[in-house]
Amino acid sequence: MTKAGKPVVLTNKEYGLLVLFISNKNIALFRENLYEKVWGDEYLADSRTLDLHVQRLRRKMGWEENLVAVYKIGYRLEI
Repeated sequence: MTKAGKPVVLTNKEYGLLVLFISNKNIALFRENLYEKVWGDEYLADSRTLDLHVQRLRRKMGWEENLVAVYKIGYRLEI
C-alpha cells in the first residue's frame, strides 16, 4: 500500500480493516462485524482494540476526515 508515492506499513489487522472499508465505501459497518471479520472472534463491548486500530489506520492513511465514527453503529469510510 502506498500514500503519495511512499509505502505505508500496515499491520495485518490494519490491512484487514482497510480492505473492508474500501470494499464498503460510504456504508456504515457495525463494530461487531468489523471485529469478527478481522479478528475472527466475538466482539466484546468493552474492548478498545478496534478503536485503536481504526485510529492508527486513519493516521497512517491520512483519513482523519474520511474514516468517521457512526454513533451506535461503528465506522464508515466516506469517499
